[in-house]
Amino acid sequence: MWTELSQVLQFYSTNYSLYMETFSPKNIYIDYELSIHTAALSVWPSVVLKGCRFHLGQAWYRKIQNLGLSLEYQSKSSEVGNYLKLFFGLPFLPPEEVGDCFTMEIMAIQPTGIPAVESFTDYILNNYILDSSRFPPMIWAEFSENISRTTNACESFHSKLNNMFYKTRPNIYVLLEALNEVQTMTTVKINTIRNVRRSKQTLEKEQFIRDQIKKYITNKDRLAFIKIVSRKFLPNAYLYCPNRTE
Repeated sequence: MWTELSQVLQFYSTNYSLYMETFSPKNIYIDYELSIHTAALSVWPSVVLKGCRFHLGQAWYRKIQNLGLSLEYQSKSSEVGNYLKLFFGLPFLPPEEVGDCFTMEIMAIQPTGIPAVESFTDYILNNYILDSSRFPPMIWAEFSENISRTTNACESFHSKLNNMFYKTRPNIYVLLEALNEVQTMTTVKINTIRNVRRSKQTLEKEQFIRDQIKKYITNKDRLAFIKIVSRKFLPNAYLYCPNRTE
């Protein structure tokens, strides 16, 4: 699959370069499909891949679900739940500190004798913590107040584009008309981007992280830092509930 993706990326990169300066992105915000990572690096070997925080939270919470730990996670008084929530603060640490925090702080307070908890901890270690893991901390951790590390904009674009068609294989003229419309809308957005006001909620979250980063730099209490930051950015368990009626 990654070879097909790399061919697509190479096509767009080459054709973009025909009309504008060489297209060689420095950073790419990406989700956690290994084939996409491989394809991107095959086209741009020096690009820095940055993982989407939203998808990271999704992956971790779904693992919690699969291990039957959802109720513990949702409980405010559960020792196991409080332990699981700590993991969601790791993405806000400097990448080089994630491994130490995992082994020295998190594993030191891991509830014992619970196979599901041990399985979750091993899952995070093997897939996200070790330098040899599929998605090491350099991809998904960042010591910054920036909360815009998501691929939501791309997914929103794809959703809107899909809604412009009534068939899976539209007529070429219909496709070209839709692409021209998308190009026009994109140009307008680019020209007005400087006037876009960021939401109050976003500004408040970024200020919150900024304040916590300052405290951490002063106090050097990693456990306290990831605990308080994680509570602000926990995945909404309701969104992943398979039995919800709405």
